[in-house]
Amino acid sequence: MKKDNIEATIQFLEYLFADYSGNNFQIKLWDGTSLNAKHEGEIKFVVKINDAGVIRDIFLPPSELKITESFFFNRINIEGDLICAIESAQELILPKLNLNSVSKIFRMLLKLSKEKQLDNSKKHIAREVGREHSISRDKESVSFHYDVSNDFYKIWLDKNLVYSGAYFETHQQNLNEAQISKFEQICRSLELKRGESLLDIGCGWGSFIIYAAKNYGVSCKGITLSKEQATLANKRIEEEGLSSLCKVEVQDYRELNLNSKFDKITSIEMLHHVGGKNLKTFFSIVNKLLTEDGRSFIIAITKRNGSHFHNPEFAKKYFMPDYHLVTIGELLRYAEQSSFEITDLESWREHYYLTAQSWIDNLEKNHSEVLKFVDESIFRVWKLSFAVMAYGFKSGLLNFYRFVLIKNNSKKFNNSLTRKHLY
Repeated sequence: MKKDNIEATIQFLEYLFADYSGNNFQIKLWDGTSLNAKHEGEIKFVVKINDAGVIRDIFLPPSELKITESFFFNRINIEGDLICAIESAQELILPKLNLNSVSKIFRMLLKLSKEKQLDNSKKHIAREVGREHSISRDKESVSFHYDVSNDFYKIWLDKNLVYSGAYFETHQQNLNEAQISKFEQICRSLELKRGESLLDIGCGWGSFIIYAAKNYGVSCKGITLSKEQATLANKRIEEEGLSSLCKVEVQDYRELNLNSKFDKITSIEMLHHVGGKNLKTFFSIVNKLLTEDGRSFIIAITKRNGSHFHNPEFAKKYFMPDYHLVTIGELLRYAEQSSFEITDLESWREHYYLTAQSWIDNLEKNHSEVLKFVDESIFRVWKLSFAVMAYGFKSGLLNFYRFVLIKNNSKKFNNSLTRKHLY
């Protein structure tokens, strides 16, 4: 029976590989048998199938979630280039989604083993309590993702703990330098001046407000929904001797005092936590908090207009619950509906691809250190999440836009007539 299952598995895989023209890779079965996707070309990655029943399980019925869970809980393993593996999966499976192929695949799958391993899919699941994108549920969702452990993030982020896409001035620049380059881009775009007030919505560990206060002498307030982030951010601010200029509070943007006014407001890659139905509310609040001649700098991950991109099923369950992406057109429309003028817009898509690659590299280099704070399944969740992001940015399914807003009634023009001051 075991021999029959191996032969049936090989027949199924050979059928999948027929007409496949993507990157070459190797599959190793649980008994040591191996076969290549193509007869020639460098092996880019190796897929290890660790139990006899996993192929039938993930394809009957086919489930993206079951495929990813099989990777998380080591029913399968992928060694090598994970981004390349995602690309290959798209090229391998999508051409087979026609009636004749599906029918044949179904018949072949019925010949495979039903053997199953222990179900670990109940581990590390995000709780969904209350109405989606209510203040209470957003706090729960953010806590699930960001309160893993500050020490966990310190292992693979840059030395300043910046958890957002960087800006690489050259391909030789490292992640530490690229994150500082991004901060400088933001400060120059805002034309920050000493003595001004700045609000950073979704400030993380306070890295940007520390930079702005130290280098530009501005008074900063940061808000986050993560208690772990706020505690460490205020500790870092105190260590830098910036307590008179900076503070971080655990607060939702909807809880801000609308009588407060800020000269500059930033939102650095947090709009995916807001939810599409709340975007107009978000921009309206920013408008009310901004001084008449103030300026806001926004960076956001967006999805391609007209694409069939969907949030991966595993992300909601294991990685980042309740995140929601919209197109750049939708973001700008909501901003304009909230009485904003867009004065500058630029795509940083390639920069996020390089950032995600850096995070993957750092996770892999520090695998043993990461396992001191999370188990192997969570390590794989994060590694796959960044690989999916990298694939999204490389393929253009995702984009990363930065834009500057001023109020419609602002009578103050930019100090610079060109963009030379940014570079």
